[in-house]
Amino acid sequence: YQIDREQLIDVALLVGTDFNDGVKGIGPKTALDLVKQHGKLENLPNEIREKVLAQNVEEVRKIFLEPQVSSDYSLRYGDLREDELVRFLCDERDFSRERVQTVVERMKRFYESRKQTELQKWLR
Repeated sequence: YQIDREQLIDVALLVGTDFNDGVKGIGPKTALDLVKQHGKLENLPNEIREKVLAQNVEEVRKIFLEPQVSSDYSLRYGDLREDELVRFLCDERDFSRERVQTVVERMKRFYESRKQTELQKWLR
């Protein structure tokens, strides 16, 4: 769309994010057009600029530009809880049951491959 990261964030701020309400009546296409035309929120026409800048835009920009990250984590694979996964994705989140089953089958193959005995065990 020929915009940079900061402009993408400004588009999101105009439309609304989890952290701000956006500007009523401005959807994605209009927001993109405004940012392309004016470059950034601070250059928008007064009536739009005031509505969006009245929100916590600097704080929201910081969330997207400088997200808090942690390198202090570990991944642990547990047992596949197929019934719970399908119930959550299909019943609570309206995912396609067929697509979920396809992914579950891939996960089963992955979990099964983890259970295979390592060659090192036989060489001791």
